[in-house]
Amino acid sequence: MIRLNAKKIQITFTVLLTLFTFAFTLSVLAEEPLSKLSGLIVTADGRPIRDIEIHLSKVEIDHEKGGTIDLHDSLITQTDLEGRFSFFEISPGLVQLRVQRKPEEHNGVFVSSPSRISVVQFGTMKFYPHSTGFKHLGKVTFSIKPGAEIKNVVITMEKRLILKGKILYKDGSPLAKTSVELEFNWFRMGQTDYYAEKSIRTLFTYAEGNFYHWVSRPGICTIKLKHNGLSAYSEPFLIDKETEVDDIVLRLDGNINDMTKPILEKQAEEEQNRPRYIPDFPAMWIMNPSNGHVYKWIHCKTREDARKQAAEVDAYLVTITSEAEQIWIESAFGNAPYSIGLTDKKKEGKWEWDNGEPVTYTNWKPKGSDPREDDDAPALLKAFGVKGERQKRREEEQDYVIMTGKWGYWDSEIGKWKKTSGTSYIAIIEKDSLTITGKKK
Repeated sequence: MIRLNAKKIQITFTVLLTLFTFAFTLSVLAEEPLSKLSGLIVTADGRPIRDIEIHLSKVEIDHEKGGTIDLHDSLITQTDLEGRFSFFEISPGLVQLRVQRKPEEHNGVFVSSPSRISVVQFGTMKFYPHSTGFKHLGKVTFSIKPGAEIKNVVITMEKRLILKGKILYKDGSPLAKTSVELEFNWFRMGQTDYYAEKSIRTLFTYAEGNFYHWVSRPGICTIKLKHNGLSAYSEPFLIDKETEVDDIVLRLDGNINDMTKPILEKQAEEEQNRPRYIPDFPAMWIMNPSNGHVYKWIHCKTREDARKQAAEVDAYLVTITSEAEQIWIESAFGNAPYSIGLTDKKKEGKWEWDNGEPVTYTNWKPKGSDPREDDDAPALLKAFGVKGERQKRREEEQDYVIMTGKWGYWDSEIGKWKKTSGTSYIAIIEKDSLTITGKKK
């Protein structure tokens, strides 16, 4: 009996010791010291930002979804008159910091604005937010140790670029209080190259037809609008940190009474008959860095129509004077069959550029590469340079030049020059320089 009681006492003591150890561990964890975080929020040029909300949220890692934010544990504070903020009683662990601006007033309309953090500085260390494969972790996400007191954090916000404009009918009346889809075509410069991109945004027009769009990065832009059978396009404009754009006017090609079914059916028919190689977005000027000239494609009905459109913008049909320029044009505009400015209209066989520049470079298709151009002269006479009647007639009719596109097996050499009697519906025009619209602040 004594041995049995001793065993019971030993078991009881072990259980009590285990419970005490577990309770002590929980107590230690529960009493883990909280942390503090304080700092300053400034603009890109160093001015403090007042009355801006800062959210500090706990982050739980989900390896399948790349991280989720527990918004129930979010701490929210606001900057004071000097742009300073403070967080107290922060639970240690992985957290994410976000900034939310209040809507801004523009012409009596309050517009929500994006809040992008440019850089966060912790002492001497700078953190640059960037996009990652983990959607929620691409912002300012970091870990706070228990009991840490992080001071003098400096958060610098990106300079916000806002584009302001209005949409009018042909008669000048506003397209008011309407949801519209705007297509933005951007040409942007990178650190080592340039690139183009397109985005579509659904925006709302207010009482005067005005709209607002926040822009993430600088660049040259054109805007396209199609609305109930009507359309409008903007001229290229520049928006950057020094140029404010608040005067964009998109004027539709008709009035409210013109938005009828016949117009839509006509546009559908035109779209069906439209050559596939013609882009469905407005062209924009692209600069060739080697010569400083700017180029863009245009949709034309005839070659004379192309020349007329070029003259209206102080430009001319493209003049290609070197292999380097030829390669650049092919890379910039693709393999569509573009009309260029070379012609022998004045004197048969004497080719010249429309703008008067001398012909110093050519890129003709090799003879015999197109079976449609077979001569009808006997082989013996062709050996002495004699041309058949069909070839003579063709040469007399073919006074213009296009850059070949991929039409068939005979057009395997993309970009080569080919004589033609007509046009290709699209052309490339060129001008020596580009005047950018916009006003300095």
